[in-house]
Amino acid sequence: MTIDAVVKRLEGLADPTKIQLKRDQFGISAENSLGIYHKDLKVIAAELGRDNELAIQLFETGIYEARLLCSKMFKPTDVTEDLMETWVETFENWEICDSFSMGLFAKGPLAQKKILEWTNRDREFEKRAGFATIAAYC
Repeated sequence: MTIDAVVKRLEGLADPTKIQLKRDQFGISAENSLGIYHKDLKVIAAELGRDNELAIQLFETGIYEARLLCSKMFKPTDVTEDLMETWVETFENWEICDSFSMGLFAKGPLAQKKILEWTNRDREFEKRAGFATIAAYC
């Protein structure tokens, strides 16, 4: 499936009421959000399967839910330190932080190294990424 087709599918699921609901009930505030639940993204990820190239393209759209989808589609053994650093610097809430940290980073070969680095950082979601990664890694 092409990036355009996936983005169109995401846009078709957009629900602005879910943006407010996620903010009010779960404290999730995100830039460029469409308002799609995590469970719906899991279904799409299962259908698309692992696809590193498409995952990176999804991340680069800047659409919040496309970035969450990236975390579910990228093959953990292929994640590089540069990608991890690029992604961790963009985390703006606990949901995206935990999705990448627990679902992707903890399963990759650099988990231990990044745990040690990130848990010593000052920025909230970079530090959290270290702790979320260690929780899933264990």
